[in-house]
Amino acid sequence: MDVMDKEGFAPNICTHNTIIDGLCKKGRIQEAHELLREGFLHGLQADRVTYTILITQHCKQADIERAMAFFSKMVKVGLQPDMHSYNTLIATFCKKKKMKGSENLFEEALSLGLIPTKETYTSMICGYCRDGNISLGLKFFNKMNDHGCLPDSITYGTLISGLCTESRLEEACQLYETMMDKGLSPCEVTRLTLAYEYCKKGDSTIAMVMSERLSFSAEVGCMST
Repeated sequence: MDVMDKEGFAPNICTHNTIIDGLCKKGRIQEAHELLREGFLHGLQADRVTYTILITQHCKQADIERAMAFFSKMVKVGLQPDMHSYNTLIATFCKKKKMKGSENLFEEALSLGLIPTKETYTSMICGYCRDGNISLGLKFFNKMNDHGCLPDSITYGTLISGLCTESRLEEACQLYETMMDKGLSPCEVTRLTLAYEYCKKGDSTIAMVMSERLSFSAEVGCMST
């Protein structure tokens, strides 16, 4: 900023945001804060891009309190957050198993007329599954379909793992079949989870069929142990 002043260039918010973004990507968040304060002293006003950059960086560092502080300030100065900002915060709350916070943000976004995306729903579903509330995860899964958001293999895999954790194997298999019918490829974790659950139940016939179906023949040996 000082160099720009000496060279006769007036700093603007676009230049400011570019530098702040670069500092954040390098993990130099404190320097980004200092630059923001310096910009205020030069009469610059932070815009939605500025706040989004800082919210995203604090969420990456799992500092939800600081991220929410910038989010609140953003709203206070009259800048409406977009769905990207909400998604970033919702995902962080879900990772911390703070589902009440993510629910409040989800409802707030809806009240503002914002449309939840696949990322929004997947974060909520993952959060509920991590928190052991598979029923609410399934509720959001159904809501996701109703709102025209197509779940991907990660969404399906998360629910399948959650259902297996609760020994709801039949429902897990139904979801697996639905996923396959839609042309989605299950990840290795999903394959392992289903094969393991059948092994654990001791249902050797179905376990064998599932193992072959999942191309997971290496694990068939567990049936005989």
